Amino acid sequence: MGPARFAISDPSQQTWWFILILILAILITIRPNKEIVLSKNTTLELKGFAILAVVFGHIGFFLSQDDRFLFPLSIFAGVGVNLFLFLSGFGLTRSAKARPFTIWSFYRDHAPKLFVPLWIVLSVLFMGDTFLGIHYPWETVVQSFLGYFPRADLAENVNAPLWYFTLILAYYLVFPLVYIKKLPLASALIIGVLGYIAAEQILPLNPSVLDPDVLILYRLHIWAFPLGMLLAAAIQRPYQLKLKHTVSLATFRLLSASVVCLFIAWLSLNAGVGQGVWIEQKNSLVLMLCVIGVFLLKPFDVLFFRLFGRYSYELYLLHWPMMYRYDLYFFWLPASLATWAHLFTGIGLGALSKKRSLHPSDADHRSRAKKVQKQVIRGVFPIS
Repeated sequence: MGPARFAISDPSQQTWWFILILILAILITIRPNKEIVLSKNTTLELKGFAILAVVFGHIGFFLSQDDRFLFPLSIFAGVGVNLFLFLSGFGLTRSAKARPFTIWSFYRDHAPKLFVPLWIVLSVLFMGDTFLGIHYPWETVVQSFLGYFPRADLAENVNAPLWYFTLILAYYLVFPLVYIKKLPLASALIIGVLGYIAAEQILPLNPSVLDPDVLILYRLHIWAFPLGMLLAAAIQRPYQLKLKHTVSLATFRLLSASVVCLFIAWLSLNAGVGQGVWIEQKNSLVLMLCVIGVFLLKPFDVLFFRLFGRYSYELYLLHWPMMYRYDLYFFWLPASLATWAHLFTGIGLGALSKKRSLHPSDADHRSRAKKVQKQVIRGVFPIS
């Protein structure tokens, strides 16, 4: 890991300013929610929470020289990674149950969604780094475009957080080979066992294939994807509970979500970091499930999270090099404002990248993205 890049004056004060703006952004984009359902909107909100947690963790613990900046928001980065894996397993299994696929059709449909944005970002980064005088071995360039990232050095690698891409790519490669529509629960268990064997038995045999630090990250997050599959497999029909929207019920849901939030706060501060992979893994998975519970229980939608969820993948690809090597803000702005500037710059670049990478026939995806953007704008500036 490389040294932190920025010295932030008054990190605690800057954190409170950032949290204040975050709370305001959430409050002005709240809309009532009459259902308890793990719908596309809910998963988008969860993805938004997840990418923000990952970005906050990278800024607070690796970009800033003082880890008090963005604490305690920064401690949920591992939960964010688990959420992405869980939602991927859940989404793939739910889709596979609804629409039959062949191995070829699965790869044909999903590979471009993973690789095209990656290739766009990598092309820009390699050209930009060359301009800065940073050069990489040709083997590294080829491996990167193939999606293989065996190291996660925040200072030396072209984009350290891409270690996650290799992990999710492995799940996408294995999923259509082992998924059995009539036995979805067994399919989830098979992927879980295969992941465990790979992380605990096969990969450690040859340390030159994978950096030991990355292997630890794999071990910490190896069960989130099959857990998502298990949930989707256990639901025999679309899960949706419509509720009569009353003040008492909304209050009960809000109080229940608040209680879960208190447990999350306690467990996140007692997560067993440094006490072994198993303890950290268990606590992180429990925290992830609690976060999902909060998003299901809350009697409102948060369009702010939904916006970031819409561009979570693109922001994941962009955020670290954009902040570490190509920073435009931390040198000139207070840390709280610089963080917001980077977030929305990432959203803008992500929207441009997604527009370039979408197939012209993907009109449904474009219309959904525009709908979310309009909802957020109307949330901030109500239009009668």
